[in-house]
Amino acid sequence: MHAPFSHSDRAANITAPSVSMSLSLPSRGAAHAVIVEDVAGPPRRIVLPHGRDAIVMPLSATVLSAFPGIAPARAGLGTVLFVPADTCLSAAFEEDHNAIMLLVDPQIRGGFGAALAACGFRVPDTAFLVEGAVHLRALVPMIRRLAAAQDAGAALALGSLAELLLHEIAAAHRNAAAGNAQRPAGSPRLQPRHLHQIDRFIEHNIEGVLRIDDLAALVGLSRYHFLRCFKRATGLSPLQYVLGKRVERARHLLAEGGESIAAIAYATGFSSQSHLNAMFKRHFGITPGAFLRARHGGTPSRKPAERLQNPAPTPALALAAS
Repeated sequence: MHAPFSHSDRAANITAPSVSMSLSLPSRGAAHAVIVEDVAGPPRRIVLPHGRDAIVMPLSATVLSAFPGIAPARAGLGTVLFVPADTCLSAAFEEDHNAIMLLVDPQIRGGFGAALAACGFRVPDTAFLVEGAVHLRALVPMIRRLAAAQDAGAALALGSLAELLLHEIAAAHRNAAAGNAQRPAGSPRLQPRHLHQIDRFIEHNIEGVLRIDDLAALVGLSRYHFLRCFKRATGLSPLQYVLGKRVERARHLLAEGGESIAAIAYATGFSSQSHLNAMFKRHFGITPGAFLRARHGGTPSRKPAERLQNPAPTPALALAAS
């Protein structure tokens, strides 16, 4: 089944190919500590399974992202996308791709992560993109061979390789944190007036694509400095911040009444009603439908509103990088 996909988020939206394929991975038995999937083909969004860490290793040049959390970025041999269980709804390849994906029992991260912590490493608890780890490509043939073997010994070996990958991810995460800590004292900062500018820009453009480069230019910073300054000023990534603005606007429109949930979803920059449902529940603990029932005591009437009628599909994510 083909579905429109705009993964417009280069951490809340980049414009992705207009048509792509969505793939839901089949569930597997709990006995499989590491499940290996080969993924290749045209642009597509992969719905990540519940209760599994995902480690994605592109084997050719592509554009890779995860929603929410990782903006679309050039990727290839040496790139590793790590998504802890239940922190992202999906991963996306926005160009033709060839990759291998490991779906790992989080208990491996729990046990091995505790051991790493004692050594000064920390496996990230949010989505993280490793770049420049070209040496890890040597593991791919071994991973495939062990996955094909399907015996107890191979399963143990796959678990060990997953631990090795977690070590490399934790090391890259520590190096990235150290680099941020060494930021020069005189580097730029976002002032309250800058945040006010950003808020107004988001408010006026919330229905469509919001690009990191546009926000950075708005306050006179490079993309590189903007991302770091923004996180330092707000405690959130641009993705998280804009996504919060989108769901807050959606809640406001729901409270006003008169529009369908689907129309409000498109009016606030989500790609579908289901996307809004998921993000609304994540932020407020209830679905938009439950919010309406609690507020109005039933299904609200739907009044025509010119600004929300026949909304065109808009990007599913909160922000784009270019």
